[in-house]
Parts: sequence; C-alpha cells; structure tokens
Amino acid sequence: RGNRSQHGAYNEGSSLWLGGGIVAFETGDVYDYAAGDATGAYSSHKVDLVLRQVVYLKPDLFVVCDRVVADDPSFAKRWLLHTVNKPDIRERAAVVDESGGRMVLQTLLPEDAKISLVGGPGRAFLVGGRNYPPPEPEKAFEPGGWRIEVRPGSARTADVFLHVLYAAAAGQSAIPPARLVVEGDAKGAWVAYDGKEATVMFATAGDPAGHVTVTEAGRIVVDRDLTREVEAQCYQPGE
Repeated sequence: RGNRSQHGAYNEGSSLWLGGGIVAFETGDVYDYAAGDATGAYSSHKVDLVLRQVVYLKPDLFVVCDRVVADDPSFAKRWLLHTVNKPDIRERAAVVDESGGRMVLQTLLPEDAKISLVGGPGRAFLVGGRNYPPPEPEKAFEPGGWRIEVRPGSARTADVFLHVLYAAAAGQSAIPPARLVVEGDAKGAWVAYDGKEATVMFATAGDPAGHVTVTEAGRIVVDRDLTREVEAQCYQPGE
C-alpha cells in the first residue's frame, strides 16, 4: 500500500522502521496535550489507523482517546491497562492501589464496552489462552500481575475508546464525576476536578483534532482548539 500513514509513521523502502511518532504536542499551565500515531507498528493488512490523543488536566487527571480502524470488522480490538495489583472493577470504572497511590479508570467509550479482568496466579501473562511468564519472574521488577481489557460489544471496522484516569493517594474514596459528551461528529468527556470543570472533545474522523474548555468558579480559564503542530523538540531515533 506504500506509505499508508498520513503522518509518516514509517517510510516504506527505508531501512528505518518507526513504530509510531508524535504528531501533535503542546504544554501549558492548565493542560498538556500529545497525539501519537502508532499505525506503523501494525500490519498494513490488519489496521488502517491507531491514533492516541492524551490531554493531561493538571494536577492529576488524564483524558485518553484512542481511534482504531481495522481492515476487517472481525479483527478483535482490546484496550489494555496493566497493573501490579488486582483492580477493583465497578461497572464501567476500576480502582487499583499500589505503593501508596491510587488510580481510578472510567470507561466512557465504547458505549457498549465489555470490561473484563485478566490475571492472578498462573494467568498474569496470559495471551491467547497460554501463559508466558518471564524466565525468572522472581527477579523481575514489579512485572505486574493483572490487566483490564476493554472490548467493543460488537464487531465494527472503526472504534473509539475514551477513558478518564485519575491519580490520587491510596484509599481516597471520591471518584471525580465524568460523563460522555457528543457534539456532532466529535466525542469527548466532561469532568469535574480540583475545583474546576473541563470539557475535552476529540474529532472521530480525519486528522487528530479537538477542543478544551476549562472553567473555574464560573470563569473561563481555557477555551481553545488542541494544536495540530508539534510545539516542542521531540526525541527522534538516531539523535
């Protein structure tokens, strides 16, 4: 198919193959944003797009949007989150504690998501029904024992995975409220955190794009489109 990634994830005919690349980046006082295209890490006979956009709402909340387009709807898609300790699954949310910290995961998309838990003794490295432990697991540094799998409820060519992740101290019981927002073809999350409210929207087709609005005490703090440029020098292989 030639160079199938419009963002230049790899250059066919070159000896240098890149698994992916940063296609947009910006940083500021209220939020940081990065978009990464990992299409080149997958077979061109299976996947047409793997795009991740992350908005970090400071100080402790992340909104993660993943767009995946497969060549065939029968190709299963799974969104994975690996953890050291066993997560506590709470319908469309999960809570996991480790080393004095807590992470809360909320799944907003797919709307028909199926959420499952894989792990435990003899299943920590389970892939395709077979466990693949490291040669000397006792010497591995926190190898992790569990993973959360989020799957679409039905077979589709294109899917959007939308998650909100919140970092806190272990034992904190409050989960920041979050809900799905749909505006035309854009989808995103409304979240309340740290005395603020934010709406983070993402395009669901075309180039990575979106919009962030943050308010505090009724005052607009941020109201702007996500950048489509890389606004900082990023590491490149070979440098």
